[in-house]
Amino acid sequence: PLFECVKDYLISKSFFAISNRVVSVDNPLIIYVLMKRKIIVVGNGMTAVKFCQKMAETKLLELFDVKVIGDEPYFGYDRVHLTEYYMGATANELLLAPKDWYAANDIEVITKNLVVDINKEVKSIELESGVNYPYDILVLATGSSAFVPPIKGVDKKGVFVYRTFDDLD
Repeated sequence: PLFECVKDYLISKSFFAISNRVVSVDNPLIIYVLMKRKIIVVGNGMTAVKFCQKMAETKLLELFDVKVIGDEPYFGYDRVHLTEYYMGATANELLLAPKDWYAANDIEVITKNLVVDINKEVKSIELESGVNYPYDILVLATGSSAFVPPIKGVDKKGVFVYRTFDDLD
């Protein structure tokens, strides 16, 4: 559904209507249509990576500048297999896409930064570091938190939930 929304946005903005015509770049409307739109993806987990992969597979990255922002110091990784990390696998082995894939697809990944504000009126986000980024499309792919069932003994020493590399280090 998320990917379809982006595709619908493209069609609604007539991106494809100018493909076979010679246009004058003096026209501000044409310049606006030809400019790459900015997509910011908040979150850097499985959904964010899959979104970026779909954008790359369908060549939509030619029309968008994509920036992925995550609060962890790592690129998107497979949380489902964190037990393998605990058993000796490396963090790189659990990456969902290698770091050079993002560079090859011109996707900027910002790690170790929490989004602290979304200003819908001016279409910008603010990071914990104070940096602001404008967007045309904002994708919220922030994931979830681990559910701890209310069972007896869950608060005892040695009982913990792991959801990140840092939880296991």
